[in-house]
Amino acid sequence: MKANVYSAFLTNKVKVFATKKDVKPFVLPRKIMKKAAPFLIASAMTLTACSPKSQQNSNNQPKSANEVNFTEIYHEVIDKYNLTALKEKEPFSQDEINDMIIHNNPPELVDYNFNHCPENVENFWEIVQNGIKATKIVQNSPTLSFKQKKEYQIVAFKMLSQMTRIKGTKDAVDLSDYNNLKTFLYFEKLLKYGDNYEKVLEKDDGLINEQAELFGRYYKDYETLELKAQNFSGVRKFAYQLYNNNDRFMLSYQDSVQANKLSKQLLQKWLKKQNITDENLWYLTSVEDDGFANAVAYWHRRGTTVELSLGVDSRGNIDEGDFSPVGAILIHELQHVMQKKPASPENPEDNQKSDDDVAFVSSPYDESCISELGPTLYSLAMEDRLYKHIHGIDTDKVLDYGTLQFGKSKLKLGEVAVWFGKMIDKYPENSVDKLVAKDEILQQLNQWGNGKINSLQKTKSSER
Repeated sequence: MKANVYSAFLTNKVKVFATKKDVKPFVLPRKIMKKAAPFLIASAMTLTACSPKSQQNSNNQPKSANEVNFTEIYHEVIDKYNLTALKEKEPFSQDEINDMIIHNNPPELVDYNFNHCPENVENFWEIVQNGIKATKIVQNSPTLSFKQKKEYQIVAFKMLSQMTRIKGTKDAVDLSDYNNLKTFLYFEKLLKYGDNYEKVLEKDDGLINEQAELFGRYYKDYETLELKAQNFSGVRKFAYQLYNNNDRFMLSYQDSVQANKLSKQLLQKWLKKQNITDENLWYLTSVEDDGFANAVAYWHRRGTTVELSLGVDSRGNIDEGDFSPVGAILIHELQHVMQKKPASPENPEDNQKSDDDVAFVSSPYDESCISELGPTLYSLAMEDRLYKHIHGIDTDKVLDYGTLQFGKSKLKLGEVAVWFGKMIDKYPENSVDKLVAKDEILQQLNQWGNGKINSLQKTKSSER
């Protein structure tokens, strides 16, 4: 029987023939074989069910609802991560992934520190190859159900399918790619927890981990924005003033029912545009009972599992008593999820240090107001348009929600909202940080942050 993906994930403990010297194979009498044939055939079909070449019947239809179509999974992952559009990198072929699984011969596992940071390419493959081996080992676990064992196989295959390498090489992976980093995270976690299904695969509502495609998708755009903002002294001043001004929550509780309904429709359109298909990305809660409401909590410390938690107040309540539509809050927070690098902030050389020798390193992301700039501007423009839609006001009209103070200069929040709404229309980027990093936008924010308040709106303006 030819080796295949499914049987390759099994251990080699079950043998058909004896392997000891001078021990003859056990042979069943023909009479018994004849009676047992139907059962033997069924067993053989089970073992070969997930082979890419045995997936389809003559009509190109799956043989059974219980079988796993790895070929279909492979192409779904390639499409989801848009890997065929890469210029300098490429995904591994399905045959290459099958070969990794079937002919798995991992190097000695020496990295046990669970620090979420690949030291180098060799360390990356050490974790991945040993993770493939661990996937096979858990197939013999008495604590796992058949369904759970199959899930281990499927997730491992997905993680291998999302990897990319530099074109023209055999296995030179780019360790800055968010998809490669998440593959490393998954197999690192599997090696630590093995057949502990709850730790490895079980997922509660609002818990986002390395299996979510959006996690870290645009972290490089955020890092680029951080670097570019250093050349504009007023941008950081603007970001700080905007985020800390609660006048930006212009919608009231009187508008809440309609605003929540409309914002959820906009959320669905945004998710579709972003091609986000992951489910259960958030949970509903209340600010009175949950200190993490309306925020992304991010855990990445050495020795703990890398994951994010996202809960939103089901009514749109904000801590200070303000209101923001639920859909707007979710878009804002999911933009933060896409900003975060799926790795610890440790340095590669820290991999050689023991747990006791590495102090907790906080992410520079959490210490910068620039991380709030794009999501807050987006929320401001979105809520401004919601307010105007509810009250029948022209989109271009500047309303008086409040002002931002820069030295002796004041800037209307309504003017910023209208301006950034136009920038969203002008530059239809999926990444809000890539949008904000446009020279035209940074230059305008820089002028405002340095107190140079030029009027962009020469016509329509009114009080609410």
